[in-house]
Amino acid sequence: MKKITCIIFVLNAVFALNAQIKLTGNITDEIGALSDVNISIKKTIKGVVSDKSGHYEIEAKKGDTLMFSYLGYITKEIVVNNDKVINLKLEGNIALDEVMVVGYGTVSCRSISCTGCMTNCKRDMRYQTFKKFKSDIIKEKLYPNPSKSGQFKLNILKPYTNVQIQVSTISGQHIKSFNYKNINNKINIDLSQYPSGLYIINIIADRKPLESKKAIIG
Repeated sequence: MKKITCIIFVLNAVFALNAQIKLTGNITDEIGALSDVNISIKKTIKGVVSDKSGHYEIEAKKGDTLMFSYLGYITKEIVVNNDKVINLKLEGNIALDEVMVVGYGTVSCRSISCTGCMTNCKRDMRYQTFKKFKSDIIKEKLYPNPSKSGQFKLNILKPYTNVQIQVSTISGQHIKSFNYKNINNKINIDLSQYPSGLYIINIIADRKPLESKKAIIG
């Protein structure tokens, strides 16, 4: 009887350890809600992206490590414990505070029309950065986007001899490159091995940089 009780206790402990917990929370910075933040479980391909209000939901196990990453902000890691609500305020990366990344160039914060303190400048930077991606509707198009499978197609407007695709995470980490020859129209981009989240697709066609694209898996 004692042996059976011990086995049941061990099984319950294992079940509790592997049980999925539904976690929710809101991501902000010094300005307010932060959308499109990558929330992923470390060493897995599982992840989600925060919505327009900065809210997210994800299932994880106790002991898992959640990674919160966003371009221009310091990546945070939090170990899952008994808390089911994890709210987080991300801090800007000092190296990017005074520079806005635009395609393949940079613009000094001093050149942006800002009235007031650095906070207003950061607000303008965030607006300008995401405004850049509105070109998707008038130039090269990435679809389906979002993609549940991680498989994308890029529609090129004219033929090119050589097209190079560079994929980065929202935090700026380069993860993969593709090279294509004699492209007339469509390019297949396979990101199925990567976790759900937001990625930046940089395109160089015949040595000329085209507009960057924002790809969402999930």
